[in-house]
Amino acid sequence: VKDTAVTTKAYADNGTTLDVSGLDDAAIKAATGGTTGAPTVTGGAVKFDADNNKYFV
Repeated sequence: VKDTAVTTKAYADNGTTLDVSGLDDAAIKAATGGTTGAPTVTGGAVKFDADNNKYFV
């Protein structure tokens, strides 16, 4: 799903973590409480919206 905002908690609730490659490390850590996800998310590039503290896929 493109252009849909999903919080990191929503990903965690679904048992899926984010592909954080290429994202700003500080923003990722702020959004995920100091940790980063390992597995990837299917459906395209993952982008972080720092203003809304959400990821877009």
